[in-house]
Amino acid sequence: MRFRVIKQIPIENLLIESDRSFTKINGKRYTFDKLSRVYTLFGELLNINLEKTNTKIAQNFVRLFEK
Repeated sequence: MRFRVIKQIPIENLLIESDRSFTKINGKRYTFDKLSRVYTLFGELLNINLEKTNTKIAQNFVRLFEK
């Protein structure tokens, strides 16, 4: 039930970003290799494969900045 809200977000409205330079995980600096795990987790939660997750989120960013 921890991810109930995420499961309700339509993939067309999903954006993922990072506060990399300000974030620490277990006392260690965040690195971008962790971001791939976030994409994988979102795909699993939304029942879509990683390729489709990557494609849709990239399209969402493009659509956002085209306006």
